[in-house]
Amino acid sequence: MNANADARMPWVIAQLGTRLFGLNCSVVREMVIMPEVCEVPNVPAYMRGVINLRGRVTPLVDLRRRLGMRSAGEETEALCDLMEQRANDHRHWIEELVASVKQKRHFTLARDPHQCAFGKWRDTFQTENILVSGFLKKFDAPHRRVHSLADEVVQLVEKGQAEQALEMLEQARSNVLSNMLRLFTDFQQVIRDNRREIALVLNGLAGAYAVSVDSVAAVEKLSEADTEELAGKGLEITEGFLTSVAKRAKGQELVLILATDSILDSATHSGILQT
Repeated sequence: MNANADARMPWVIAQLGTRLFGLNCSVVREMVIMPEVCEVPNVPAYMRGVINLRGRVTPLVDLRRRLGMRSAGEETEALCDLMEQRANDHRHWIEELVASVKQKRHFTLARDPHQCAFGKWRDTFQTENILVSGFLKKFDAPHRRVHSLADEVVQLVEKGQAEQALEMLEQARSNVLSNMLRLFTDFQQVIRDNRREIALVLNGLAGAYAVSVDSVAAVEKLSEADTEELAGKGLEITEGFLTSVAKRAKGQELVLILATDSILDSATHSGILQT
């Protein structure tokens, strides 16, 4: 948005990761759930390929990559990899607890479920996806139960009941730990299944093209009085794609205003359609 922008025009506010981006409604043709994407060879990394919109072949830009961000697919797989690591942490946690009993040494790993790597991640993780947040609640009981084993085992060992402690841990492997590991596997599938990108179809200088976004937060007006130039704001976004930053009327969230003419140049647009 700039001093010449029409303040009465609504803006499509799209979300990429934790950031909000504004696109003037005058350039947005339509918003659709991401259709099947056909890859195109020998194109820039930010080009996802083309999509078919009612018989019309339309170039698709990965807006995350175009802005120098990690793609949604890469971010999803990184989170799934992280969950696999956290599952392995708890396998190792039980193994170390067993070893501490057998070797008669102090157990040093986290007993508080909020202090292990998964617990710390859970305490800070935020998502607006109700299916993902709802599934995470399933970890509560088994996660607390796994970590409570340490205190119970230490108490048994102190009473000279090391064998009973080992029996309890063996049972825990086959029930509470097994249940928790299954949750980690199921959660990875939930993460993948609930990635629902939106394609925004835009009017470009060379014709229509689409950009992929995580979601559309709203369509609302942003007045000129709410905008500020980017200079001096310290926003680390690929230069040339943003014009200004605005504040939403509700919540005072920052919206980065996109210069849509810079996203896809005419030569790339034409080249993809001729491929």
